[in-house]
Amino acid sequence: GGAFVLFQRLGLAGEASVGLVRALRHFKTLSGDHFLAVALYQRGIPPSSTTSVDSLVFVWNHDGWTVLADGTRAWGLGFEPYQWLPTHGAASFAHAQAGGADYLAVANFARAGASWPPPTDGLSEVFVYQRGEANPAFEQSFLRGRSGYFRSLQTLPTTGAVHVAAFTLPGDLGGTFLAFSERQAGSNHTGEESQYAGGGVSVWRHD
Repeated sequence: GGAFVLFQRLGLAGEASVGLVRALRHFKTLSGDHFLAVALYQRGIPPSSTTSVDSLVFVWNHDGWTVLADGTRAWGLGFEPYQWLPTHGAASFAHAQAGGADYLAVANFARAGASWPPPTDGLSEVFVYQRGEANPAFEQSFLRGRSGYFRSLQTLPTTGAVHVAAFTLPGDLGGTFLAFSERQAGSNHTGEESQYAGGGVSVWRHD
């Protein structure tokens, strides 16, 4: 039946090269583009680490020339860097399609800009894929050769979010949903049992 062999190692340039990868999500957009979202949870080693570290989205390049993480180009097929997304303790990505659009949701565990240990009363975020538009992040050299980008659509109040799932349901009350697993209700990241009380799941519907 065959076996798996190493195809490609995806480098993380800059500050992300010392980041903790928490999750991966592959998805295909309505336009047929294939992406791989890499959720980076933190950078550095506690107590000097931070959870405000950008996560990286790769795109599948089938044209022959692949852009590497340092901006150089090499011949070959595979994933190449596409866009950095501002995240804060990114724990999970989910892809949803609704109303003819593609959405990428990230579950952020921590608050933006927080030091260690990170308060967990943060905001998760939803991005919408703008395929035909120019990417405004021109300082990211690997974006200049590609159109389209993931634009921030909205933030969602979550507390200690550790996972997000996307799904659709039929019927009058159905539609496209995002569900966030929230680990704790308290705003402090501690080992005390009381800090984890009240965690649950929040469900959001696309209208």
